[in-house]
Amino acid sequence: HRGNLKRQAETLEAIEKKVNFNNKLVINEGFNEYRFSELYAEYAARFPDDETVKKLVATGNQDRGLFYLVIEKAMLAWRNEALGSDLSESWSAFNDRCTNSLVKVCSEVDKGKTALIISSGGPIAMMVKKILALDDKKAIELTLQIRNTGITHCYYDGEKIKLASFNGLPHLDVSAHRYK
Repeated sequence: HRGNLKRQAETLEAIEKKVNFNNKLVINEGFNEYRFSELYAEYAARFPDDETVKKLVATGNQDRGLFYLVIEKAMLAWRNEALGSDLSESWSAFNDRCTNSLVKVCSEVDKGKTALIISSGGPIAMMVKKILALDDKKAIELTLQIRNTGITHCYYDGEKIKLASFNGLPHLDVSAHRYK
């Protein structure tokens, strides 16, 4: 299962070069990322006097640390419905599509079988939010910690989804990829 975003398609292609899959590909837009550029733009437009926004704009939007601070503020404003109704998706709709997509995959997987979901940081955070019963603020914090290519491993016993590992990078823990 994967969303329909380019990065998700490329990730699956890379995995298929290393692992033989016999499973049918299911494209589910529920695993697509939220539109962070839209959130950023709306937040910056509504809160132009925010000091963090001013500092980020002064760097030409190039300071990654400041960007993450603004995105966190934008996501909190999104959650609190402080960004207006012109966004392509509400926080609630985003949360629902991500968690409903996870539940759908679990309902379709036969007991003892494995499902692979290729997604993005935001949807993964929403899925982990559901699994661990986190509040929205913790889910937003989690979103900003998820690493590209990070692996989250869960078990589903037919009733509950259980988190086994989060944000791992075992595929990079080989000598060719270690930091030197």
